[in-house]
Amino acid sequence: MHCSDEDEEHSKVFHKSPSLGEVTDRKNHVPLCSTCGKVMKPHCMFFDECYSEHYYRMRTVNRFLEDCDALIVIGTALATSFAARIVEDCINRDDVPVIEVNLETFCDKGYVA
Repeated sequence: MHCSDEDEEHSKVFHKSPSLGEVTDRKNHVPLCSTCGKVMKPHCMFFDECYSEHYYRMRTVNRFLEDCDALIVIGTALATSFAARIVEDCINRDDVPVIEVNLETFCDKGYVA
């Protein structure tokens, strides 16, 4: 998790979530930032957020995609545009096999086994 005030430099420091044994009030506990006192945020992307390099490594992922040998898609509905674009770009390349491991297929091109 990290500080929810992502405009501040200290929010770029990631912290381990407290264990259940460390939480005294399990019904009302929301971890607070030790630097500014604001609410801590889990390291995940919420629906109204955008990808960033620091939190989600968007540019790094794009560089890896340029030279990838294969793409394995596991446990995602491809609901975000970035994830869907990654799969679409690899499917459209002749030299990159795309393997999807999901209970239901979300890749709409290729072969289904």
